[in-house]
Order: sequence, then C-alpha cells, then structure tokens
Amino acid sequence: MAVLSDKPGISKYRAIILAGCDRNYFDLISDMLLSVDPHRRARGIDIGIIDYGLTADQVRSLHVYASRIIKPTWRLEIARDQDPTSGIWASHLFLPVEFPGYDVYFWIDPDAWLQVPGTLDVFIEGAGAHGAAVVAEHHPSYRFQPRLQFRNIKNFVRGYGLRDGLWLQMQPHINMGVFALRGDAPHWKKWRERLVAAARRTGRIYPNDQFAFNQIVHQDKTPTLILPPELNWIPDRGPPAWDPAARLFVTPDKSRQPLGIIHLAGQGAKRRKYRIPVVGGGTMSTELRYSRVRSLYDPALEPT
Repeated sequence: MAVLSDKPGISKYRAIILAGCDRNYFDLISDMLLSVDPHRRARGIDIGIIDYGLTADQVRSLHVYASRIIKPTWRLEIARDQDPTSGIWASHLFLPVEFPGYDVYFWIDPDAWLQVPGTLDVFIEGAGAHGAAVVAEHHPSYRFQPRLQFRNIKNFVRGYGLRDGLWLQMQPHINMGVFALRGDAPHWKKWRERLVAAARRTGRIYPNDQFAFNQIVHQDKTPTLILPPELNWIPDRGPPAWDPAARLFVTPDKSRQPLGIIHLAGQGAKRRKYRIPVVGGGTMSTELRYSRVRSLYDPALEPT
C-alpha cells in the first residue's frame, strides 16, 4: 500500500504535470489546477496544458498555472478517424515530444483533482523507478456496472480479437485518466504500436488509447507499477466516505484509506450529487467537484 505524506518529497526526477481540455471542461480543469497548484509549486513541478478548443480568455487565465500551453499536433502514422476527439486521445502518446526535457510526465484528466499532496510523489517516484505508475479500477467497494462491462468486452474483442480480448477483459482494468511515465520508458513506443494496430483493425482511436496500454502491461508484460485504487478513486464506481476528524474523503470500506486523487469519470458523474456516508454516523449529499467540497477542508472557504 502506498504511503501518502503531506510533506513535499525531494525528487531526483524533473517532472511536469500535464492536462488538457476544450472550453466545455474549463471549469473542471480550473478546479483540478487549484487543487494541485500549491503542492506542485512546493515540489518544483511544472505544469503544461494541451488546448483542445479553449477560448482565448480561458487560455490567458490558465497561464497563471502553466508554463506552456500548446495546440495538439497529429503525430500518429495513421489518419484521424471520424471521432472529433481522436486528437485528444492520440496526443497522450506523444507527451515527451510536445513537452521535451522532463524525466517524468504525469498526466491528470481535468475531471480529477488532488486531495492528498503526497500522491504526486508516489506517482512520480514510481514512474521514475519502474518506467510507469498507474492505477487499476479494482476495489471491493466498487459496484458492478453491467453497461460498462459490456462496453469493455465489446471494444476489447473488436480491437484485440476474441481470445486476447476476452483475456484482457479479465485483467484488472488500468485507468489512463491519471498516469505517470518516465520520459525514456519503453512504454511510449509499445503503447503507440499497440494502439495503431487496434485502430487499424477497428477504425477508431478511442477507447483503444486506454485499452492498448492495458495490453502492453498485461499481455506484453512491460514492467509497470500498479498503485492501489485509492490513488485514483472513481466515485461513479463507488462513492467514498467522509472522515470529519481527518477532514478527508476515504474509502467506504473499514480500512478508511485516504483518497489521493478523486476522479469524476463516468457518464453524468461530474456534476452528480452523491450520497456520502460520514465516518461516525450519518450521511451527506454533495457534488464531488473540488470547488464544491473545499469548505469541508477549510470552513472559511465558501463553496463556489
């Protein structure tokens, strides 16, 4: 189990935190950056942003956080597919090309936010030592979601064949909304190769951007550190609990592990109100966006 600390780690790795979105996710990426900013500054970590369709005003406001904001460049050796978001997923595979000069690249989706600062250290040190650090969507408190499972099986079989697809579906599914990769790791090349093969077979980049990484870890056995699920917790799979004594969201099981990153992945999950059990008794109902729950950490802060 990863040990999380609030004290900034001293790392030998030069790291950058990366994220990207269009204008519709601007409020979410703003929340994420607000949660990350003081802790990445304390650690000397840069921020880079990929502009997938932000307004000029939004870009200007994000320069408060980011040392560099770029438009994505299509670099895959295959043509774009019909999905207008294909450039988003393809760009993840070329982060060291777009933002050269770093030892570790830490991607975090705009619908995720940082709760425990030491999570940054665990991902960065893990990627530095192992090449990659990721989290699998696997926890006893996560509920079974038939539609999600059917979607995954369908896409694994389409992209990777019946035998390999069914086998991959049975492995702990790695979520690529939060990941860290070392800049010189073999994962980048293998990931691109597996993605291109699946895209040629299916005519689609998404969701093979995520599924292809599962293939290089589980089937190709590319050395990868798989971190515990509380470091990239998905409330759509299972709402967390709130510990008022610790002032932290924690796992809903008896272990009450602090959640490092809260990731609002899933249809309708970003602005949903969740029924949250409170440690010690009772429940509360709240959205889980950072701007909605900041006052739980500091009562002087009003929800926005």
